[in-house]
Amino acid sequence: MYEKDQLDWIGTPFNTLPPEALETLKQQEGYSCLQTGGVACFFLNSKVSPFHNKKMRQAFSYAIDRKAIVDHILGENVLPAYGAISPFFALGNAACFEE
Repeated sequence: MYEKDQLDWIGTPFNTLPPEALETLKQQEGYSCLQTGGVACFFLNSKVSPFHNKKMRQAFSYAIDRKAIVDHILGENVLPAYGAISPFFALGNAACFEE
């Protein structure tokens, strides 16, 4: 539908696109990609070993390569998050105010 000009928007938050489709779309005239706010997270059961120990939870957090996840899984226009609030919402982020 997008290729037949029946849709103006594809991708997040409505659906996901395979990376190979995104590479093809980037080549087309009129392609643009907008940043949006969001955070993906996972939870650890802090009542069982080894995650009952605060230092182990911190070590696990430090070991996660957020940039690699962004670069190799999530793709273009995604910022790695280091907290519960998306860096998209940081003060001074002009992308929050673009039309």
